[in-house]
Amino acid sequence: MKQDAPPVLGLITAAVLSSALHVDKALDAKLPCPANAALEQAIKVRLPQVKLGKGDLRARITATEGGFRLELQRADGSAAMSRDLYSGCAQLGDMSALIIERFLTPSPLVGEKAGVRGPVSEPRKEKPLDPVDAGMTEISQTVDAGSSDALELIARIGATPSPEPPAEEPPLTPTKGEAEPVINLPPPSPPQPIVTGIEVSLAGGLWYGDPRVMGAFSLDVGVMLRDRVRLAVLALANTPITRRIEDGAAVRGSVESFDLGAFAMLGVCTRTMLQLCGNAFGGARITWAAASTSPEQKARLFRTGTGVISVPELGLLARAQYLLLGRIILALELIGGLPLIRGEIAVEGFEPLRSPPFDLLGLLRVGVRL
Repeated sequence: MKQDAPPVLGLITAAVLSSALHVDKALDAKLPCPANAALEQAIKVRLPQVKLGKGDLRARITATEGGFRLELQRADGSAAMSRDLYSGCAQLGDMSALIIERFLTPSPLVGEKAGVRGPVSEPRKEKPLDPVDAGMTEISQTVDAGSSDALELIARIGATPSPEPPAEEPPLTPTKGEAEPVINLPPPSPPQPIVTGIEVSLAGGLWYGDPRVMGAFSLDVGVMLRDRVRLAVLALANTPITRRIEDGAAVRGSVESFDLGAFAMLGVCTRTMLQLCGNAFGGARITWAAASTSPEQKARLFRTGTGVISVPELGLLARAQYLLLGRIILALELIGGLPLIRGEIAVEGFEPLRSPPFDLLGLLRVGVRL
């Protein structure tokens, strides 16, 4: 009869997966998405035997210059495993949990946990059973031959098996001259794509620069490069403004104007949950104006008309934004612009109306990241 080898690999697997693993979720405050929280949820699904809490191992995901890094540390602070990741933010949790699962689960080709030095487990050699006749002869020498009970017991059993010596535990370190086990880690992750997001958003707020406060509206279309660099096109518009043209106490007419701005932007953003972005922009500020008069007025303008002023403008834009559910954009913006030259709206016989020397805007923005 053949005796099965002890399940050494199963015992090692149970011991490894019963270790306590702590995921440092506090580091998510410095990431553009809660990757460590997603890692903890993925571990609960992939490795239900692993206890989550303070214990033997500590896992964490941090941001690097070109992507992210998964680190696994032992209780004494030494590094057990480190892997650079270049996937998008949404796949970090599942990918990291898969790497940890392959790291903690013993390989059937190696026979031990990755990272633990030790020899390959070998099945225990079986000891052949003694022949039936030899056993009866040995027992007959120690049992009274005249005892019928003993002879009946020998006939029913046939032989008395010799006790097996206890199996020796394999040493934790490889013996001299024995090759160390080779650990096959999963293949490296594919590089992070250059374009990591396309953003479209609308905003509303206040525009100061007439000098008076006006309503403001904005459209922003931009792309994110590696979740760090932002290229965008920004459009601004204000609510129409009406200015009266007076000749002493008499109102001769009015001038209505409307401002529109079109700018190209380049900025840099942080990889944190609350993303902070600084942008520089340049473009043109366009003012459309029209002079009008009313037949009901006793003193009217002799001639009316329309005109357009276009001046170059440079400025800075600061944005603090949060991604809700990883897709919905909620942002607060402050914009400061400086026209390089000033234009004038002239009505013959009256003081010209000059364009403002600067622009200040405060906007609340809502959008979506594709």
